[in-house]
Amino acid sequence: MARCALFLTDLFGASGTTIVSNSGFNPSLPVANVSHPLPGKVAEQLEGQHIGGGSFEVSSKTGTNVYVTEGGGLLTGAVAPGVYTATALAAAVTVGLNAAGALTYLCFYNHPSRKFLISITGGSAILKNGTANNVLTAECGYAASDTSSLAWHSPADERSSTITRVIFDAGFGNTLAPDLVWTMLNSTGGTDTAASALYNDVTMYAHATNLGQQ
Repeated sequence: MARCALFLTDLFGASGTTIVSNSGFNPSLPVANVSHPLPGKVAEQLEGQHIGGGSFEVSSKTGTNVYVTEGGGLLTGAVAPGVYTATALAAAVTVGLNAAGALTYLCFYNHPSRKFLISITGGSAILKNGTANNVLTAECGYAASDTSSLAWHSPADERSSTITRVIFDAGFGNTLAPDLVWTMLNSTGGTDTAASALYNDVTMYAHATNLGQQ
């Protein structure tokens, strides 16, 4: 699912306007295109099934912990707040799980299936996903219920981006007033269904100050 943004006039490339943050993009259609002096340049924001794509938020709103049991009590690991690609989020979950337990955990994102998979070396463990404040249930597609004790865990659901964004800084005292912004949701096949089944409303935000990543 590629998300493309078209800007008909160079209102995002004005003097002093910079791009301060963005989610993953197609190198052949870079995010810099949205502030190119030629109108109609296309930037393709990549979804999670593309390597380097996806944008997943971990914050107090989504939960910041992962939970396991290895035959004893509840073990808690932390995932640092931030905005991650799919691969980076899997790496952060790996760090959290390994900090919590004595077994060796590896979380990785399978791009073709768009699933966050977890393997365990040295034994088996229960993912305590019935516990709240849980990154695995909020962002990684796992059901909000405890798993069986296994050495391999697969989520119930696929996951792509939870955020697709380009954040601009217009510079001190400047404003942006685009006459048209066009966002196109483009299904690229594979396991995707029609875009109308995948998406509801598309919301765009503008604010006088930087609201950060959330």
